[in-house]
Parts: sequence; C-alpha cells; structure tokens
Amino acid sequence: MNASVRRIVELVFQDVELTDEVRALREEVMNNCQERYEDQRAQGKDEDEAIDAVMESLRGMEEVLAAYPRAQTGAEAPEAPEEPEEPEESEETEEETQAELRFDLEGVSLLRVNLCHEDVQLVAGEADVAVVRLMGGGMEARRQGDALVVCSRKDAAERGGLGWLSRMFGGPGGCEACVELPADAALRAFVGTESGDVSVQGLSLRELEVQTVSGDVNLTAGCTRARVKTGSGDINAAMNADEASFQTMSGDMRLEGTCDGIETMTVSGDIRLRGTFQHAALVSVSGDATLEADARIKKVFAKNVSGDVRIRLSGVRGVCARLKTLSGDTRCRLPESGDAAVRIDAQTVSGDITVE
Repeated sequence: MNASVRRIVELVFQDVELTDEVRALREEVMNNCQERYEDQRAQGKDEDEAIDAVMESLRGMEEVLAAYPRAQTGAEAPEAPEEPEEPEESEETEEETQAELRFDLEGVSLLRVNLCHEDVQLVAGEADVAVVRLMGGGMEARRQGDALVVCSRKDAAERGGLGWLSRMFGGPGGCEACVELPADAALRAFVGTESGDVSVQGLSLRELEVQTVSGDVNLTAGCTRARVKTGSGDINAAMNADEASFQTMSGDMRLEGTCDGIETMTVSGDIRLRGTFQHAALVSVSGDATLEADARIKKVFAKNVSGDVRIRLSGVRGVCARLKTLSGDTRCRLPESGDAAVRIDAQTVSGDITVE
C-alpha cells in the first residue's frame, strides 16, 4: 500500500464516526485508490501525477460522508431546520439529471467515455448519428476535434459519489450513460470507469479499449483490436477480433468467439475461453484456466501457479505438447508428434494439466 494514498484516504475519513458501515466504505475507497495509483504508474505516469489522479477520484467524497455521523470531538451542533420543499425546484433537478444529445459523426474517429461510478452502455442504434443519453446527472457530452467525449462534470462529483455509495450498499445506482451508434460505425472507442459496469452490444468497431477498477464488463461486438482490463470486475465477452487482450486481478473471465490471437491474464480469477483461435495464451496465478478450441488452433501457451489447466481441442489429430509441473499431474490424451501442426506449452507449479 502506497503511504501517500493511505494518508490521503485517512484524511478524508478522519472526521467521520467509524461505524462498521463507514469502515467498509473506507476499505473499499482505500483499495480503489491504491488500484488507481498502480494503474497510473503502470501507464508511465510519475508519482505526483498518479497521486493527482487519486485525489481527483475522491472529488465529492466530503459530500458523500456528510450523510454519516461526525466523530465525537465536542458538543454536537444543533440541526438546522429543514427547508420546505418547492415543487418547481424538484422538477428542475429532475430535468438536469436526464439529457439526450445527438451528434453528427462526420469527421469523428474516436469515442472516449471517461466516468467514475456511472454505468456505461454502447449499443447499436437505427439512426446514422450518435445519440447520447445521460441519466442520473453529473455527466456531459461534447464534440472535441475528431472525438466524441462523454465525461464527468467537474462540478457534479456529489451526484457521482452518491450513485457509487448507493450501488455499494445494494441500492439502485440510477447513474448511466448510454451511447447509441450506427452498428457499422468503424470508430476507435475507449471506455474508462472506476466502479461503473461497461456493456458494449451489437457494434462493429475498429478498436475497443475498456478499463475499469471494480466494474463488470460485458461485450457482444466485433472489432479489429480489443483490450479489456479490470481490477475486481468480471469479464464476459462474445466477440470477433483480429487481436484481443483481457486482463483482471480477481475477476473471472468467460470469453468466446473468433480471434486470430488472444491473450488472457488474471491473478486469482478463473479463465474460460472457447471458440476459434490461431494463437491463445492463458496466464493465471491461482485461478483455473480452461481452453476449448477447434482444429484451426496453431499454438497454445498456458502458465499457472496453483490452478489447474485444461485444454480441450476438437478435430485435432495430434499435438506437439510440452507439459511441465512440479507437484501436479500432467495428462495428454491426444496423439503426440514432434512435427504436429498444433504446439502446446503448458506449465504449472502445483496445478494439474490436462490436454484432450
């Protein structure tokens, strides 16, 4: 745990009574901030830039924590009398939290969605323009050069924080950004969130990159190149791509489709990969890894520490297999030949390896 990150989070919570609920919230915020710091450093940012990104992610937390009892440092201040509700203001607030915007895609090559705790949906629409629906407030959409940008409003961190808090404790989040695009819009798309879920459905994109700390990712799409990275969220994908890379820390992966080359990596989550591939890599530390592929597979690389590796190949006459484990068992039920077209390199420390 980075000491500066820990101190920042402790300062944010220092005036709040540490009930069990607040402790759970503080722990979740601490983990999210640490993951954000490490992600920024992995992207080549220096320590100051990474800390700035952590502090930016905490915008609005003071308003969120205002709903909790203060730490007992003296006599409690008397409660202010409640203001009477005015229907006109309530209606205006409702209007501010919902918006539908349309953008001509002429000259647009990039879609960038950068949010904190709101869910994101990219879906195929019938119109030949981009339709952006913002529900829950705290977001804005704009054209910026050759990019269509959807992002958090700097002056609306409170609503984003409250949506996150509601989601964490089981309530309805209610904050969502939905972008409808033509099904064949050959754009580059980047989607980044902290705790919001990401869904991409029915689109054919040139490139797709998704990054989220704790949100889940669900994809049903096609693209030339895909890159998906989560911290603790699960990844479920059914897609066609030339190249694809999927990475999680503790989330599970369930992937299927057609891809020339696919790479998967997780620390403690399970990997289940099924479809048509030429090259497939499955890397895990403690999760199980399973590959189901057809006869078009050419090369398989699998590496694990304590999880099991299962490789099931249909229509394959023989393999050139190099299976290595220290304390687990290895089994190859397919004919082995040094000049076979399918090459398998699988290794574990204590897990079992099965090829069939």
